[in-house]
Amino acid sequence: MQALEQWVNSSNNAIEISLVKANEILNEENKIDYLKKNSFHPSFSYPLFGFEEKIYGYKNLKIQLFYCSGSLDTYFHIDYDQKIDPEKIKNTIELPINITAIPPAEDVKSKILPHLKESYTSSLDEFLHLVEIKAKTFKPYGEKVSEYRLENEDDSIVYEYYKCSLNTPEFKKYHRRLQLFLLWTIEGASYIDETDKKWIIYTLYQKVNTGEYVTYNLVGYCTCYPFYVYPDKIKMRISQFLIMPPYQRKRHGEKLYQKLYEIYSQDKQIACINVEDPNENFSDMRDIIDLRLLLSTNIFDNLEAPVPVYHPILLKIQNDYKFSKRQSHRYLEIMLLKKLQSNDPKKVKKYRLQVKRRIFKQNYDVISQMEKNERYEKLEETYQSLINEYKYLLSKI
Repeated sequence: MQALEQWVNSSNNAIEISLVKANEILNEENKIDYLKKNSFHPSFSYPLFGFEEKIYGYKNLKIQLFYCSGSLDTYFHIDYDQKIDPEKIKNTIELPINITAIPPAEDVKSKILPHLKESYTSSLDEFLHLVEIKAKTFKPYGEKVSEYRLENEDDSIVYEYYKCSLNTPEFKKYHRRLQLFLLWTIEGASYIDETDKKWIIYTLYQKVNTGEYVTYNLVGYCTCYPFYVYPDKIKMRISQFLIMPPYQRKRHGEKLYQKLYEIYSQDKQIACINVEDPNENFSDMRDIIDLRLLLSTNIFDNLEAPVPVYHPILLKIQNDYKFSKRQSHRYLEIMLLKKLQSNDPKKVKKYRLQVKRRIFKQNYDVISQMEKNERYEKLEETYQSLINEYKYLLSKI
């Protein structure tokens, strides 16, 4: 309905999210301008508004979700220049033959409120009062695990990790506010089952000493789940991993992953640490950190392709460093590529055949069904793609 397109908004553009810090906004004369300047838009909104990520029925729609930066107390407000009135405009728009009536505007509140659990305010004055109060009173839930500082930051700033579970007093309510950020920022994300008490949740905060009080700003969080491995071990899976947009690309993701790896790699009961459906950015970050760790050792010094599937070094990578079998094979291939002399065709061939054998074995059900020529082409295509990926990772370490 082309005539109604003027009433359609991008839901990603319409949603404005802000993590509001008391020590910043309370000193601003124009607080509305501050909120707009310091807000960000979601990367995804289809879990709430459908795969087209559009909202019908408004002109210049704004959905404001502002949060106290630590406690996540919420301000929710909908603003727009005009809302469609089907009765008023029905005689001014020529509808297609198959459309008999102008639909009413979408009910935005009904899409948002279930995720806020009715815990919010629509009074900006009340929210700003909460920002001031919570900055002084909010403390992270759970047990403090560790802390770190970033270079070139003021001495008044430190970052702290906390470990929680859904049994931690009051944390479940907090987690309900927190988990909505997953839907906004991670494609395909979903909420965890809060009735399952096995979940382990790590939160990361920026702790700021303002001189008058200490305040905590949420930087990110991660959920982990333990799986039983026969006969007496556990596989720890990193399930959800989020650094809030204002803190991304500042090494906080690296710090959080390194802390998780440090905790679980030292636990004798943990057999393996893996990640559930990582996106490309997280995969690259993890690979770079893991490869740097392996490079700091000498376990690859006397290796060159071909390396048998059950070589002791592969088993050592799995057992000592607790990487999955798949990751161990990848890291071995990357390290072998690093050592490979490209001007030695015999060694290059041995390496290529080793990688292709592994690709074929891991994808046997699909590749074995192909015609011979197609199979060779597919293996070569996959091999070249992997080599490009490996070279990229090697350039980062």
